[in-house]
Amino acid sequence: PDTNHPAFETLFRAHVAKLLKARGAARYLSKGNYNALRIGYLATIFPDARFLVPIREPASHVASLMRQDAWHATAPRATLEHIAVRGHHEFGPMKRGLRVPGPAPTNEPGTPDDWLRQWLAVYGHVLGLAALPELAGRILFVPHGQLLDAPEASLERLLGFLGLGPFDGRDAWLSRAAAGFSGSPAPDRRPGAMSRDLLARARALHEACARASGWPESPHHLG
Repeated sequence: PDTNHPAFETLFRAHVAKLLKARGAARYLSKGNYNALRIGYLATIFPDARFLVPIREPASHVASLMRQDAWHATAPRATLEHIAVRGHHEFGPMKRGLRVPGPAPTNEPGTPDDWLRQWLAVYGHVLGLAALPELAGRILFVPHGQLLDAPEASLERLLGFLGLGPFDGRDAWLSRAAAGFSGSPAPDRRPGAMSRDLLARARALHEACARASGWPESPHHLG
């Protein structure tokens, strides 16, 4: 990527190293929606970093995003400010548009199609990154459908991708984590009226992302 801020990069690496030392840890986990757009840059700062990218059947995902947006729309101002000061502007009245390659913003913000265009832009961007030689083997898409179909095998693959070998309580952890997906309810696929063309493109992209990471086809992928 063309992003280059040596002073920040030195500071950020030192900050992460300090946190690891303070906690006696060997790994640092960062979970955040915006990280999807920062993978290229983060990969240069941390050459040994791995990137897990959850992905969900797009209509179901849009329904979930719209529920979050509706909740934030009615949340107390103090709650929204508390969230915003930590750098989160994904939902509600403080939402900010993402700067990501893809279709230009529309004049119908908040509609299912608007959310779907954002979905296409973000996952299309990450799929393009995954095809770069310098990021080969460092990005793993994690389809929600696979976690529903084969939770323990899917989690085993995640551990392998992250280079996490045997550890105390590993089998018990796997069983507990897998149980959280077993019997999960069917995804909500009712976000409202959506463009058939956009949804078809999004489902094709969903399948392409799953294939790029070598997952078998799942009935949960298709909607």
